[in-house]
Amino acid sequence: VSMEEERSTKGNSKPVLVSSGIVLVLLGTGYLLSSRLQVPWIFLLSAIAAGLVFLYFGFTARSDGSKVAGTLFTGVSLALFILNIANSDAGLLGQIGTGLFAFGLCWALLAIVLDGVKSPTRLWPLIPAGVILPISILFILGKTSLLHFVLAGCLGLGISLILWGLMNRWFGMVIPGCILITAGPGIFYAWRSEIPTDGLTQTGTMLVWFAVGWVLIALASRFLFSQIIWWPLIPAGVLAFVGWGLALGGNTELAKSIIGNSGSIIVILVGLYLLLLRKDVHK
Repeated sequence: VSMEEERSTKGNSKPVLVSSGIVLVLLGTGYLLSSRLQVPWIFLLSAIAAGLVFLYFGFTARSDGSKVAGTLFTGVSLALFILNIANSDAGLLGQIGTGLFAFGLCWALLAIVLDGVKSPTRLWPLIPAGVILPISILFILGKTSLLHFVLAGCLGLGISLILWGLMNRWFGMVIPGCILITAGPGIFYAWRSEIPTDGLTQTGTMLVWFAVGWVLIALASRFLFSQIIWWPLIPAGVLAFVGWGLALGGNTELAKSIIGNSGSIIVILVGLYLLLLRKDVHK
């Protein structure tokens, strides 16, 4: 048994040694050429090629470590290469956004590389991709305020958690996802500078958005279980009525639009529930 284990270890280590050797040669050659010719992007191209080498040996040797290293190595190198050759008219923020977008796409690609479609437990790269991609769009659009980052980060992370949780049938992953996709808009729309500053109204608006997140948890449970789980509607109702009360106490005119908008959202969610209920009746 020890002889077989030793042969297996040698067999697994050989692709790692070969790929590492090729990568070092590529990086060393690329650095020499870029320094001699004073062309920085030559080294970046060699780094991209090195990442592709890791990917190749990762697939041939069925090594998840090499796949992860190759994808991320290629992603970072590609992002830096785009930043190096990007049009200067786009500005610094646009260049950073373009590089981050390419890096985020590599994380999304890693989920496919790890065969996450057939094995949903390997969809974890969707988490960093869900955060990086929306933030990169903010840089491209020039929206770099803290509230914009909170909005984009919460939405991207929340959607990633919901998708991963639904595909794995993990209700514990869906719960924070539903809360996050409503927490981001709640903080953004409550504390943005376009509305009159009023602590009670802002807090009430935020709580109403949080309430919608708990309603989404109840609806999402229908996709995981044979029936809808009702307990999330308890915190949803408490948050909604407290939020409406605070909004009315702070600014009556603004509270009318808040109640109207949130009421419309609740009506839509009730309609979705009836559609899900209709599916159960036909069964």
